[in-house]
Amino acid sequence: LMWLDKAQTWALAERLGGAVRYRRTDVSSREQVQALVDYTVAEFGGLHAMCNNAGLSDNLFGPLLDADLSIFDKIMAVNVMGVILMMREVLPHLRAAGGGHIINISSGGAIFPGPGPYDASKVRGGDIFYGPQKSLIEHFSQAEGWRHQAEGISVNVLSPKGRIKTPGNIMAAN
Repeated sequence: LMWLDKAQTWALAERLGGAVRYRRTDVSSREQVQALVDYTVAEFGGLHAMCNNAGLSDNLFGPLLDADLSIFDKIMAVNVMGVILMMREVLPHLRAAGGGHIINISSGGAIFPGPGPYDASKVRGGDIFYGPQKSLIEHFSQAEGWRHQAEGISVNVLSPKGRIKTPGNIMAAN
């Protein structure tokens, strides 16, 4: 999987016979999420699928006691509540359409290492809250998928293996 920039996304959509619209949205804002979904429904005449892929890197690396928690609320608002707000807003439209699909993006970071004791030489690096955020999204997605399956609404988690070349990952690698 690769990150597609705006021009690549438009070209792919045209090649597949589809359409793309861009609308800058803060997914931690209920009002902006509602406006995005309203815009999408008005522009395309309905809503049948949604993919939650917005996210911020928390940059809270290392031990908890050394973490700068000043950005924690915004990170949780985007990475966790953003998914929940988007799902809450699109579910009525998926019901009206007679079903649909929600895909929430996760990662291998959601996988817990299992019961201890642990090998201290293999402590995971990276953001200290990233894995727990993804675990929450996976659990939440399963619960909502179970709840809405009878309505023809699927809620799935896509967990790509390896690092995807998004702008954030490219920046972090440098």
